[in-house]
Amino acid sequence: ERLRAVLQTAGDAIVTADGDGKIVFWNAAAARIFGYTAAEAIGKTVADLMPERFHDRHLRGLARMADGGEATLAGMTVEMPGVRKSGVEVPLELSVVRWNVGADVFFTAMMRDITERKQAEELEAAVLRISQAANEATDLGELLRAVHETVGRLMDASNFYVALLDPETEVVSFPYFVDEADPPPAPRRAGRGLTEYVLRTGVPQVVDNDLFEDLLQRGEIDSEGAPSVDWLGVPLLAGGQAIGAIVVQSYDKGKHYSKHELDILTFVSRQVAGAVERRRTLDALARSEAQYRAVIEDQTELIGRFRADGAVAFANGAFCRFFGVSCAPAPAPNVFSLLPGESAAALRRIVASLGTGHLVESVRLRHAAPDGGERSVAWTFRAIAGVAGPVEFQAVGRDITHQVKLAAQLQEAQRLEAVAALAGGVAHEFNNDLQVMVATTRLLAAQRQDEVAFGVTLGKIEDAIKRSARHTRQLLVFARQDVTRREKIDLNELVASSADLLANLAPVSVQLNVEQVAGTLAVEGDRGQLEQVLANLAVNAVDAMPGGGVLTVRTGREGAFAWLEVGDTGVGIPEEVRRRLFEPFFTTKPGGTGLGLSVTHGIVVGLGGRI
Repeated sequence: ERLRAVLQTAGDAIVTADGDGKIVFWNAAAARIFGYTAAEAIGKTVADLMPERFHDRHLRGLARMADGGEATLAGMTVEMPGVRKSGVEVPLELSVVRWNVGADVFFTAMMRDITERKQAEELEAAVLRISQAANEATDLGELLRAVHETVGRLMDASNFYVALLDPETEVVSFPYFVDEADPPPAPRRAGRGLTEYVLRTGVPQVVDNDLFEDLLQRGEIDSEGAPSVDWLGVPLLAGGQAIGAIVVQSYDKGKHYSKHELDILTFVSRQVAGAVERRRTLDALARSEAQYRAVIEDQTELIGRFRADGAVAFANGAFCRFFGVSCAPAPAPNVFSLLPGESAAALRRIVASLGTGHLVESVRLRHAAPDGGERSVAWTFRAIAGVAGPVEFQAVGRDITHQVKLAAQLQEAQRLEAVAALAGGVAHEFNNDLQVMVATTRLLAAQRQDEVAFGVTLGKIEDAIKRSARHTRQLLVFARQDVTRREKIDLNELVASSADLLANLAPVSVQLNVEQVAGTLAVEGDRGQLEQVLANLAVNAVDAMPGGGVLTVRTGREGAFAWLEVGDTGVGIPEEVRRRLFEPFFTTKPGGTGLGLSVTHGIVVGLGGRI
């Protein structure tokens, strides 16, 4: 009796059957799991506790034991379903022990209800399937079909839909809708249906007829669609906000939803919300990428991305057309192979220099065109940094061949225009020198006997000749079209020797003031180009003083650099103009070319300086 009392208080069901399979012992836990009292169970067969599909196997086992064989399940722990008194199956963990009393054979089965464990396993498997679907689905519709299939394994989901809310427009859409009574609704402004009620409250709801009528009476909802027997809706929450709802509903009076289904759908909804939000983000990114790709493909600029070894990862149509290569199906060939030797070497230096703290480089490179000519491209290279340094480089190029040729033509026109202006001044000075030479020559005849006076007069003639030669030389230097010649130049000497040229550029109302630092200012550059820079700056300064003023030219040192400054006391430069000073063809002067300061900037930068 003490043993019977212990067995009655056990948490697991304990059932003993004789060799014929008839139940002879039934504890309280068995009554709780199967729904039979001990009086009802005693005398029944073990087969009554099994699904019908297991009966034949059970009978074969009893026959085998009758012939002296072993029970198949003896000594094993297995999982198998049992059948409650109500006819509902229940998952069990089963262990069977065989024992004898004399010649009589008995079997004792210990059974544990593993419904909760199985539900947890099913939920875990459902979460895993949804996670896999989120990674594998190519669009939102495919993801939601997988969610429907998964939910359908956990509960009746014959009528299932997902609603999504756009918080900016407050439009509710139904990207997935399966229902036996209603067609898929069109997107709509958030109203007062049950779906919007869940979205508005953020609380899961099981709505039966009584609760539905109560919500209607209180004005919480409006009646929409076919009336259902039970309606179960759970909000999809992301960041504490409802982004949608997942809903199942039943039109069958024999099918109802309870807190159990509500808990399952609430648990699943957390994974679904994350998956939907990721899928929507990915779809939005895909649309954005397609839009921007279309924009990039429509650009006339050459756009590409390449790795440090030159392998091209992306190139737009303009890039491929410019280099005469095919971009489909694979990207263009190695970027270094597309450039002539000198330009390829320059690009390699740029790639090597781009890194932390220096991510952008602009440069002009020459390219061999597919038609055999040569083209100029203004490139901007940007390093796309990773954790360990640049991983890719973005290149944006603009074909400026036409602009370069036009700029050269306009630069030449500007230079000739300046030469003409200088020529007028030089002619005036040259005429003055000739007058001096004519006048002093007449004195020589009268001073032949006065050696001292003769020498002074002769010196004046010599000075006039030297001044004329200097004027002529400056005009020739400014007008020449030589290639760039780098040489050591004293910046102070260059400014001093250009004083007469500057004076000729300035009208009488403008005073020239030259301030030079003491000593030699050695720089490396092209003398003609530096004289052109000085002249261009002086012309701009003079133009800024229509009423007269002071033109100041200064030189100085700053570390390893020498500097040249041209200042004026004119009208100044507005900020909006200052930002565009060096843009080619930008001018505020009537009839101006807009190339003076652009050319000046190009010369200075080309000589390794800055302005």
